[in-house]
Amino acid sequence: MSYYDNSYFKPVESVASKVSPTLVWSIISIVVAVIGGIVLYYTIFNKTNNNKYKGFMKKLYDLVHYQYFVIDDLSKILYIIMTIAVTLLSFNYIGNWKFLIVLVGGNLLLRISFEFLMLFIRLCSDVRELNNKKK
Repeated sequence: MSYYDNSYFKPVESVASKVSPTLVWSIISIVVAVIGGIVLYYTIFNKTNNNKYKGFMKKLYDLVHYQYFVIDDLSKILYIIMTIAVTLLSFNYIGNWKFLIVLVGGNLLLRISFEFLMLFIRLCSDVRELNNKKK
């Protein structure tokens, strides 16, 4: 006869077996990314290396220091994709009055929203250009 609850004295599983490998890898990835980002920013992408690089490293240096924006090209590609998608999705309503509303109205609404986005992007680009001319 046992005076103790046997489940109380079961061997304790290690903490590592209970922790998800995805969680461990996520924590390691974040730590390495933070340390790597800080090291790269203060060594390779330092302002003192402004005109030292050529080719790919020059483009990467300019990208990190926001000398040009990628969002301009990405927004144009996204606009084309979304225009095709709205046009093709409008064919779900063919033979119905919703067809023309989705086809014309959807593309018009899409165009207006992307023009506002491009207006903001161009404004930022023009301000940067004026700032560079001022220097």
